[in-house]
Amino acid sequence: STPGVPLRRISQAFYEVYDRQAAFRRLDFYGMRDFYFLVKHIGRALKANSTLTEQILQDAVLRNFGGSEAKHKADICQLFSDMVLPMGTIPEPPVFKLVSDNLEDEHARHLMLLTSQSAALRLLFQEKLITHQDSRIILGACFPGDETDSFHAQQLREVQGCMDKPIALVLLHCNNLYESLYDLLNQHYTYLGDKRFVRIAFGGSLPLCQVHRNFRVIVIEEEQDSFRRLAAPLLNRFEKQVF
Repeated sequence: STPGVPLRRISQAFYEVYDRQAAFRRLDFYGMRDFYFLVKHIGRALKANSTLTEQILQDAVLRNFGGSEAKHKADICQLFSDMVLPMGTIPEPPVFKLVSDNLEDEHARHLMLLTSQSAALRLLFQEKLITHQDSRIILGACFPGDETDSFHAQQLREVQGCMDKPIALVLLHCNNLYESLYDLLNQHYTYLGDKRFVRIAFGGSLPLCQVHRNFRVIVIEEEQDSFRRLAAPLLNRFEKQVF
C-alpha cells in the first residue's frame, strides 16, 4: 500500500470507469496499468504534500485516464470527484500541459498521442514541447515494399542509437516495431548500478541496451485506430492524450 492514498475509494472509482468504459471508448481501453500508475502518481505527489488535494487528484486522473473526448474525460473526472475527492473548483489544464508534464516526469510512462492525420507531430514542435535538437523522428513503412526485414532492422538500430540519450523519440506509423520494443514500452528495466538497461528483440537476439533516465518514447497514432486496431496491452502501456 501507499501511505496517505485512499486506495479503497480510488479502487472503487477505477472499477466504475472500467465498468463503464465502453461508453467512453471501448471495453478494454483502460486497464490495470492505468490504475497502478494513477496510484503511483498520487503516492509520489504525497511525499511532498501529505494531504491529497484537488490538484493532485486531477493531475493524476487526467494523466493516467486521458485519451478520450472532452465529454467522456469530464465524465471520468466526475466519477473520481464523486467517489474520491470533489475537484470541481479548479480549471482543467490544457492538453499541452499534460503532454509537457509527461515529458518532464522521469517516472512517467511513455506517451501515446491520438490524433487525426498525424497532426500531433506538427503540434509537438509548434507548441515547443520538443525541438529538433532534443528529439528524433522515425517514420514507419509508408509503402508495402518498405515492410522488409532489412527495413525493420534499420529502424531498430535507429531506436537503439537514441535510447541512451536524453531525447524524445517520436514513432510515427511504426506499428511493426512495437513487438520488438515490448520491454522498453513496458519499462521492464534491468538496473546495473545507477544505470538502467532493457532488452530489444533484434532478429534472433535480445541485446541489452542502456536507457537514459530522460529518454521518452512518443507514439503517434490515428485516433480512430484506438477504437478498433490497437491491442489493449499496447494501449495500457502508455499515458494517452487526444492531441
